[in-house]
Amino acid sequence: MSSPCTVGIAVGKGVLEVAARPGGASIRFAGGDVGHRELLVYLQSLEPDLIVVGAAEGWETVAIVATLALAGLPLAVVSAARLPALARAAGLGPAGRPGAAGLAHYGQERRPTAHRLPAEALEGVTAQAQRLHEIAEMIALEEQNLLSIAAKAARGGILAHLGYLRGERAALEEGISRRIRQSPLWQEEAGQDLEEGEA
Repeated sequence: MSSPCTVGIAVGKGVLEVAARPGGASIRFAGGDVGHRELLVYLQSLEPDLIVVGAAEGWETVAIVATLALAGLPLAVVSAARLPALARAAGLGPAGRPGAAGLAHYGQERRPTAHRLPAEALEGVTAQAQRLHEIAEMIALEEQNLLSIAAKAARGGILAHLGYLRGERAALEEGISRRIRQSPLWQEEAGQDLEEGEA
């Protein structure tokens, strides 16, 4: 029987740093839909029993947590308040951020509880994520149209439509963020870490 595999994921601006234990394999993926798909293929090859993601502000972290949750993978989200102490304890990564290796180390040593999205949240995030993908495709198409059209009147209509689509994208991202952050997937491990940090 193979040893249980723990994966740490540190989310940066436009990049996902991924480390696995045991073995110490480390790899980077681009952020965004393409990088997320490539990461899922990689994780499926590892078959991890636990994935630890460092919580951080911003859409990038929520997006990867949502992607992994929708794929049914076992996740633990470690609160941002815990990361500096984790970095010092693991002796890995720059000050304040442990990096993927530190998160994998934490997961292997502490075995935080893995969660999956509750059914209601899963249904809502699935629908919103599908719509978000559709909106992203429409935005890309309109941006291409904008580059190819010189007429001022036509460009004005495209810009107005782009403004509407970007507003809908922002609303969908906010809705997904709210569902993810209010779920046990995000809250329980974050709350436990905060209590440990205060002890």
